[in-house]
Amino acid sequence: MKAWTIFTHSLRMIFGNLSQLMKITLVPALIGFAFMVGWMVILTIFANQFSVLESGPIEGGPGAISGSTLLGTFLLLLILIMIGLWPVVAWHRFILLAEYPTGWIPTLRFDRILSYAGHAILLGLVALVLVLPVGMIMGVTETAAPVAGTIFLVLVVLALNVIVLRLSPILPAAAIGKPLRMKEAWEATKGANGTILLLLVILSVFQFILQFALGLVMVIPLIGPLIMLVGVLISALINVSILTTLYGHFVEGRDL
Repeated sequence: MKAWTIFTHSLRMIFGNLSQLMKITLVPALIGFAFMVGWMVILTIFANQFSVLESGPIEGGPGAISGSTLLGTFLLLLILIMIGLWPVVAWHRFILLAEYPTGWIPTLRFDRILSYAGHAILLGLVALVLVLPVGMIMGVTETAAPVAGTIFLVLVVLALNVIVLRLSPILPAAAIGKPLRMKEAWEATKGANGTILLLLVILSVFQFILQFALGLVMVIPLIGPLIMLVGVLISALINVSILTTLYGHFVEGRDL
């Protein structure tokens, strides 16, 4: 069963390279965490300033604080996205190009990160274009026949995910500097609809079990949230590794 092989191959990719994984992900994760903590401190300061308006107005008033908060949050989101893509790109390159980390700070390839982000946005736009007309059809279907509408929704979500995964090799390709057009990715994954559909089912079951287990350990004092964070990171890394595996197998013709 190729879907199961792809899934287990992605797991081995992670747990067989734990030292490299730590070197690729640890520092970006700490930097992202530092940015988030810093922004929370700034928001706290803004909140304190807002609370003293009654005793003395602040230049610009609360509107200025609100505008600054929104702008700062938007900029923080952009920064966190770039920081998040930093280890993703490094991981793709490590697996596909054998580009080993030379220290605890992975190589920052900003051009590849921007390319990856651009291709991800393009993939998102394709998904949006596909889902908009379907959404209008669903609105009519759910009103006329709620049960049929629900079934239709499930089928559409599955089909959309299959399409996106078939096109997803453009992301690892962007990371390693070998641009791949969507048409080429679609041709490379021709005949893999059943495999990808089954892979989605396996992933969904795995994610459900993982989230259920993490929900149980969250109640453990101190270490519960830490285990939760590790679980979320592993879940994200499995998704990234599956993209890497799809590219390596279907585009480059690698064995699983």
